Amino acid sequence: MSRSLPFIAAEENIAELSLRSIVLAVLLTLLLAMSNAYLALKLGILTSASIPAAIISMGILRLFKNATILENNAVQTAASAGEAVAGGIVYTIPALIIIGYWQHFDYLTNFFIAASGGVLGVLFSIPLRRILVNEKALRFPEGQAIAEVLKTSADKIGLRDLVWGGLIGGGLELLQVGFKILANSWSYWFVVKRSIFGMGAGFSATMIGAGYLVGYDMALSIFLGAIISWIIALPIVSQFYPEFLLHYPVEKAAQALWNSEMRYLGIGAMLFAGIWTFIKLIKPLFHSMRKSLRYFLDKNNLTLQLPRTDRDIPLPFIFIGVLIIAAILFLFFKWFSPWHKLVWMEIFLHL
Repeated sequence: MSRSLPFIAAEENIAELSLRSIVLAVLLTLLLAMSNAYLALKLGILTSASIPAAIISMGILRLFKNATILENNAVQTAASAGEAVAGGIVYTIPALIIIGYWQHFDYLTNFFIAASGGVLGVLFSIPLRRILVNEKALRFPEGQAIAEVLKTSADKIGLRDLVWGGLIGGGLELLQVGFKILANSWSYWFVVKRSIFGMGAGFSATMIGAGYLVGYDMALSIFLGAIISWIIALPIVSQFYPEFLLHYPVEKAAQALWNSEMRYLGIGAMLFAGIWTFIKLIKPLFHSMRKSLRYFLDKNNLTLQLPRTDRDIPLPFIFIGVLIIAAILFLFFKWFSPWHKLVWMEIFLHL
């Protein structure tokens, strides 16, 4: 199977993991992880942190004369890992509150779940690299977009657009939230017999940016989910719970019905999608592990100097890292954490 040549040849030895790239990666990872956690809790979707990180780091690294594209790539890769950790937290830990198992969030326990899940996620993704990245049949539109952003990092464009976008978004948010001049939501509800009909919509610069990042497919799936929940399911479900209309106005009755009954439609859809994704990954994971094991056991490959673009952390180091993290988790949740019954399933879902 043919493979495309890298933008930077494997024989070239240029700066990649420099001190400035590591410091910038840590700062952007923290910033974008926090913003993505907020967006995921507010909108229910996780936006891409890679493209904003690539653009921001591109603008900052331009201040240095000898900055390289590989440093920029390292920064956006770290930011992507922070986005994944934020997604693992906001999509799993609140479920323990919803089901009533947790009554509050414990910072130390959440930190260990996020740290262990992040490290294990990185270790588990290493054997998947060859089968996912080198397989030409697989398409990564977001990765291709990031590559184009990085390739054009030498051009003096992008930073000005980023500043203008931030000013416009901040001004719109100020008019909506600060001065209350523009509305940020709209809804209309009415009752036919015992069925509640209606729908609402929100508008903000945050949602526009999130929609641009997730693309048409994700936006369409969210729109279809809203149609199924509010247009189809709500009138049917409200027939069986007339007491909500007796105690609340129609708009509050719809929201209360959603909070108490209908949100489980979305939880079931998310659970099924996660299981289906896991099933689809079994075969690629098996092939990738077999290839990695073959590389490790082949003594001829051990004596060869692999090119820079094809080096991985050795498989024994991955196994050792997984065992160390597993031992630390066992000791922490056995003796230090007050929640040790559901937490292993939580970590599995976090991954």
